[in-house]
Order: sequence, then C-alpha cells, then structure tokens
Amino acid sequence: MKLYEKIILTIFAIGFLLQFFAFSEKRPIFASCTLLVSLSYLIGGYWLFNTKQNRNTFLSIISGIAFSAVILFLPEQIWLKKEPFHNYIPIANAILFINLFVYLVIKRKSDLNLKNIKRIFLRSFIILVITSFFYYVPMSFKPYLKIIYVLNNGFSYLQENVLMFDYSYKCEDAHKKGNFNMAIEYALKSNEAGKKWLGIENIKNPDKNDLSYISGSYFRIYNAYKSLANNKFRNKNIKEALDNYIVAHDYLTACNPDSEYWQEEISWSLNSIGICYTSLKDYEKADSVFLLAINNYEKLNNPSEELLLYLLRNTAISLFEQREYDYSTELFKSANYILLKDPLNHDNKEMLISNYNYISVNSISQDKLSDAMINVEEALLLGNKEEKSYCLSTLYYGLIYCKLDQYYKADSILKESLDCYKAISESNNQDIAECYLALSRINISLAKYKNAEKYLNLGIEITKNNYGTKSSRYANYLKTLAQLNKITGNYNSAEKQCYEVIDIYTKELGANNNKLPEILLELAELETILSKPNLAKMHSDNSLFIMNEYDTVLTPTYSIFFNNVAYIDYYTRFYNSADSLYRKVIEINYNFGLYNNTTIANALNGMGLLETKKRNYIKADSLFNESLKILKKIFIDSHPSIANIYLNKGVLFTLQGKLTEAEVFIKQAFEINNHFFEKDHDIFADIYVALGDIKKIGHHNETAKDYYRQALEIYKKHFDDKHLKIISVKNKIQN
Repeated sequence: MKLYEKIILTIFAIGFLLQFFAFSEKRPIFASCTLLVSLSYLIGGYWLFNTKQNRNTFLSIISGIAFSAVILFLPEQIWLKKEPFHNYIPIANAILFINLFVYLVIKRKSDLNLKNIKRIFLRSFIILVITSFFYYVPMSFKPYLKIIYVLNNGFSYLQENVLMFDYSYKCEDAHKKGNFNMAIEYALKSNEAGKKWLGIENIKNPDKNDLSYISGSYFRIYNAYKSLANNKFRNKNIKEALDNYIVAHDYLTACNPDSEYWQEEISWSLNSIGICYTSLKDYEKADSVFLLAINNYEKLNNPSEELLLYLLRNTAISLFEQREYDYSTELFKSANYILLKDPLNHDNKEMLISNYNYISVNSISQDKLSDAMINVEEALLLGNKEEKSYCLSTLYYGLIYCKLDQYYKADSILKESLDCYKAISESNNQDIAECYLALSRINISLAKYKNAEKYLNLGIEITKNNYGTKSSRYANYLKTLAQLNKITGNYNSAEKQCYEVIDIYTKELGANNNKLPEILLELAELETILSKPNLAKMHSDNSLFIMNEYDTVLTPTYSIFFNNVAYIDYYTRFYNSADSLYRKVIEINYNFGLYNNTTIANALNGMGLLETKKRNYIKADSLFNESLKILKKIFIDSHPSIANIYLNKGVLFTLQGKLTEAEVFIKQAFEINNHFFEKDHDIFADIYVALGDIKKIGHHNETAKDYYRQALEIYKKHFDDKHLKIISVKNKIQN
C-alpha cells in the first residue's frame, strides 16, 4: 500500500470515528473524507494499485471504479438516505471480488507473480464486508440498529427514525407471541418516533400525504388492534371487539398511502366492524358500515373476489336478522355465484352449505316452501353427515315438512337431525336442545303429549345449564311448555309460565319485541279457557298490534295468528270481526296454493261455530265437514282436533233436535280424547255437559244430572267457583 493511500484511509477512518460524537460539523467532515477516498480510487486507481515490477492497467482502473462507487454512497447509508438504486452499487465490487477469488484459486500453483492481484483482492474483500454491512444488513438486526443509532448522535430526528424501526420489530415480535397489548404499545411508540423523524409530532392534524412516509407504523397499530379485536370477538366480548376494531380502522385511515392493498384492507376493516354491529343487533349501523365497505370495494382497480364474497355474505346475514328476507336471499345467491366457481374447495363448500341453509330459513320464513326445499336439498347434497352443517340442514328439512303439515315425516327427519347432532356433539350442546324443542312441537301437533313432554324436559335442562333461566333461549322452551300444559289441562301452570315468558322476553329484548305476539296470543287463548274474556281480548289485540309492526306480508304462517285472534273475537262475541279474519285466513292460504292444511281446517271449524251461533245449522254442518275432511287427510290416526269437530257437530245436532246423531258424535269425541288425555281433563267435562244436554232435551233428567255432576266434579279441579262453566253447570243441576 502506497503512502498516499495510507494517508487518505487514515483520514477516512478519523472521519468515520467522528460520527460517534454529537456535533453538527461531523457530517460534512465525513462526507469530505469519503469523497476524497472515492475520487482518489476513481482517478488514481491506476497508480495506487500498480507497482513497477507488476503492472495490470485494466484491473487497476476497474478496481478503482468499483471501490469508488461503493465508498461514495456510504454516508447516505449511515444517514438513512437510502434509495432503491443504492442496492446495486456494491455489486460491481462483489463481482470483482468473485472473479479475483476464482482467478487466484486457478493460478495458485503457477509461477506468476500474484502479489499485486492479492492486494487488490484483499482491499475488495475488506470494502465488501464493511460496505455490505451498511448497504444490506436489515434494520431488524439489532447490532446494526444500535451502531446506526450511535453513528447519528447529534441528529435526533435520524435517531427517531432508528427507534421507529426498533419499536416496529419489537411490535412484530410481541404480535407473534400473541401479546397484543404489548404489540399495540410498541406500535404506538414506533408511530410517535416516526412523527418526530418527520418533525410533525406537534401538528394537530398533519397532512395525510406526509403521514404516508410512516404508513408502516400506522399499519402495525391497525394490525395489533385488529388482532386484539379478533381475540375479543372469538371470546364473545363483542362490545370490546367493536371498540378495538373502530380504533384499528381509525389508524388504518389516518394516512393516505397509494396502495391497492391498503385500500382493500379498509374494506376488510369495515367488514369486521359491520359483523360486530350485526352481532350486537345494531342493524342500522351494520348496514351503513357494510355499504361503506362495498362502495370502497367498487373503487378498487383489481379487487379480490374473496373480499366481495365476505361483504355480500355478511350483509346478507345482517339483512337476514332484520327479517329482510328477499334482499338477504339475493345477496346470498350473489355470494354463491362466486363460490360455485370453485365448489370443490373445502372452504367454499362449507360456505355454500351455510348459505343454502340461510336461504332455506329465509324461504321458510316467507312460506316459500318449494324454494326452501330446493336449497336445503342442495345443502344436504353437499354436506357430510359428520359435520354440524349437515345436521342443521336436516333440521330445516324437517321443519319444512312440518310447515307442509306432514307431521309424521317431519318427526322422522327431526329424529335423524337429533341423532346426527348426538353423534358429533357433547351431550350438553345447544343444537341438541334445539332438536328436542322442534321434536316437542311436532309431537304436540301429533298429540303425542308424553313424547313432547319428554323432549321438552331434555331441552329445558340443557338450555338451563347453558343460558340460565332468565334468557330468551330458555323462554322459548318455557313457552312451548306453557302450550303443552294448556292443552293437557294444567292451566294454572300454563298461565304462570306465560307471564314468566313475557317477562323474560320484555327484559331481554325490550317492549313490543317480535317474540311477544305468539306468547300473548297463547295467554289470550288460555284466558278464554279460564273465563277471563276481557284479558283475553286485551292480550289478543296487543299481540296483533305488535305482529303488524314486524310482519306486513300476508303469509300462511302469519295467517295462523289471524286464526287464533279470530277465535278470541268469537269467544268475546265480536262475531263480524271473527268471520272476517277466518275468511282472510282461507284467502291467504289459497293465494299460496295451500288448500288442505290445519290452518284452513281450523278456520273452517271457527266459521262453523259462527254459523252455529247464527243458527245457520246446515251451513255450519257443511263447514264442520269440510274441516273434518282436511284433518282426516293430515292425521292418519285419530286426533283431538278431529274429536273437537265431532263435539261441535254433536252440539250442532243437539240444537237441531237430532239427538241420536248428536250422541253418536259426542261419544266419538269422548273415545278419541280418551286416548290422549287424563280422565280428569276438562274436555271430558265439556263432553259430559253435552251428553247431559241431550238427555235433558230427551226428558231423561236424572241421567242428565248425573252427567252434569260428573262435569262439575272435573271442572272444580281446574277452575274456581266464579268460572262461567261451573256457574252454568250448577244451574243445570238445580233446574
């Protein structure tokens, strides 16, 4: 090494060492030293790297150029003024080093004088090691960060830049370990350091374009808050999850980087917020957020179909929960269009099944039973019997047949669903309880009251353990139990349970919620039995008022409410209103192509009672017979509903003086009910009263009184002395 080179390298070393000290003049000194060395190698390489004994003009010049370039930009690496093209600058020296290494290996045993080449090779190696450290070592390498931090003493804004990277790596490390709170803390520190580096830490509303320089720190904050929110959401802490998603979104939108990925992430973020609002049943905000997400999606140049899929599906779920069934179904169908592009993909297949199930429920809710059947069969076709989605599809399949009044088939399918859930779930799984609830309702329809009670008790036990006795879930079961107790004659228990259900629904879901109409009507029907006409009418009217707030579409399911309200009107002597409602029930069902279901049969029976009151006996009998014809098609075996019509016909014939025919029908009613109810059920008291009336008209007074006394004995087990039936039957005994 020549004296001149030793001098300039010594000056360079001094300039480099001065960087460890904090004074403002150190940077021009180091820049000057670097420039001196760089120019010396560039211009003087030929003289510096050659000796009189061993000259290599080309190698000396090329080496000088390679060394010059890499040294010239070294200060900018230390001062963090890195540009993309800087990465290519050390390559020339690296190529020189490799070529010299290969050449020396090949010529190592030759007689050539290689001293000069070896010296150039050594210089290349030293420069390559030193400069590569500053050019290529990543900021995540802690020794590098510490060296850079110290070398920038006196320039706090650059040191803040270094700290920004340091905190960011600590953030990522905490994130990987699942310590999201610590990740947030480091991300915020990284962001604050970045602002200090930009000199905008004290500006209240900095320009978003300026903040784009530190967009990485904003994304890390967003990511940390999002992960914390995801964790909260998985643990069902929806409100906390929402709060963290909103904070995450605020940081995501705080700057304005020119990035398609970033803009897409904004839609994903809004999607997460919308899901939380849906879970919290704040549907207005949910829909608003989903709309923002979709609008943002439409602005993207190359948006992913996956994002659109989730936006469509989650909006559809929100609309589903708001009972906006048509809109919900259309969005689910749009989502399915995307999924069907790759139906064999496992995730796509699972989502398709879920979507078909949702569409099925939408269709069931609208009484579009053929559409429901098509979609649930699609779900079953794709499903696997070892997955819950298949069990759920089977459950919906059974409910469709229940809606079609095919109760025996529905019962069989629902048992399959129950077995499916039992095979893959724990015994306390709520899905099993839901199957028990569905089966109990089917068995009530089939008049298999013991089975219904068994299923109901099993479902209640699971639900009580899972949700407690103050939840609307529990109330759903208690409501069905009240219905069962009403049918089987346990009226006091039924009344108490009705009020308990109303209290639970009101406290959890608020006044006038959509679950109240059914239980209010159940209570009203019970109050007709308990001889409380004013309360019955009040609860019936309230039920219909609330129902009209939620359902304005006249469907067969909705018509069931009209049927029950009509009976309350009949009982409370609002005959014109009752007649109008019964006719509306039949019209609604006919509009849906339904001509032979239990709803129509009940409406015809109700109209028969009205015609009986009007003394239009022939018309009444015709209506009873139409009702009977439908019910005998639905129920293969005998059924209390059939017995009820026989009793009505018996009363009708009694009024006409056709005592023999009347007694035949009434005794048929007795025989049928005898298969379903205990001997002290008040239905038998009603039958005894009807038989007593026949005997009294036939002038068999003692026999009539014996029937009346049997009726009174049963009535007293169910009602107090002020009950109209007790007062009436006592009068019959005395007269």
